Amino acid sequence: MNPNVEVEKREGNKKVKREQENEITRALGRMNLILTIYIMQHMGSPSFLSPAEKTCTVQDDIPDKLTHIPESP
Repeated sequence: MNPNVEVEKREGNKKVKREQENEITRALGRMNLILTIYIMQHMGSPSFLSPAEKTCTVQDDIPDKLTHIPESP
């Protein structure tokens, strides 16, 4: 066989394989997005995706022991 024909076949096979991988990647991305939306609709969105409502201040989160250091005897 002609070496140029073999090289062209290999390049064509690589291109087909790359296109298949790209198609698979896009399909997985779509499935991931659909699954994420489904979970958010049925289970509520996780806190890092929804806007956080501030219910307490940073000061409220720190225990009193840390904010009020006792004086040494």
